[in-house]
Amino acid sequence: MKYIIAVLLFSTSLYLHAQTPEERIQAGNSFYENASFEEALSSYEAAMSDASGVNLYFNAGNAAFKTGALGKAILYFERAKKIDPTAEDVNNNLQIANSKVVDRIESLPSLGVENLWGVMTSQSKLNTWSWLAIAFNLLGFSALIVRLFYQKSATRRMMLIGGTGLFLVGLGFYALSRATNYRLDRSTEAIVLAPSIVVRNAPAENSQEAFVLHEGTKIKIISKQDNWNEIKIANGSVGWMPEVASEPI
Repeated sequence: MKYIIAVLLFSTSLYLHAQTPEERIQAGNSFYENASFEEALSSYEAAMSDASGVNLYFNAGNAAFKTGALGKAILYFERAKKIDPTAEDVNNNLQIANSKVVDRIESLPSLGVENLWGVMTSQSKLNTWSWLAIAFNLLGFSALIVRLFYQKSATRRMMLIGGTGLFLVGLGFYALSRATNYRLDRSTEAIVLAPSIVVRNAPAENSQEAFVLHEGTKIKIISKQDNWNEIKIANGSVGWMPEVASEPI
């Protein structure tokens, strides 16, 4: 019996590996519709090696939640939210999943501008800022070129001011695209996947216990040492935990 199960699992693995990301996603959708949530999650996760997107992470989060994998569900909902913070279904399901987390950590007060900046520098905005930067810089350059064909000083001055203004707006959008790219590359948030994990005062198993975290809790990784992460939670508490106990968003 064990041999048969092993063969079936191996065959399924080979099948998923041979599929394109789109085929894996479609297979995941079919499994989900038939309430085969474990298989759906496996298909979605197989697709993630070559694909990403709000819908893929959202569907994977739903499948993980159905299987009881709370940490993975929150991880995938957070990844979907990272791409599009305004996605209503993602935010609603993330809120439901977070309500199941054991840890109740009071967050430090934050300014509303931080939430606005998070939306402005989300992954879904990166292409927008990049294309706007290109468009406004081209318009500014065009205005300065056209200026050379006018003889009237008033018109030339207007084209100079307009072209310079367009360049400055383009530089602003360029700065936004760089800030968005920097934020995405330097993202340090992660989700605890272990059922429970002891956070310690130093990166060693024999160091003093600081506090305990449970599956689904969001953390911020401050630094790394060997196989340990120095982490910070929403209330400001800091400690060390094994790297394998969490996965970056």
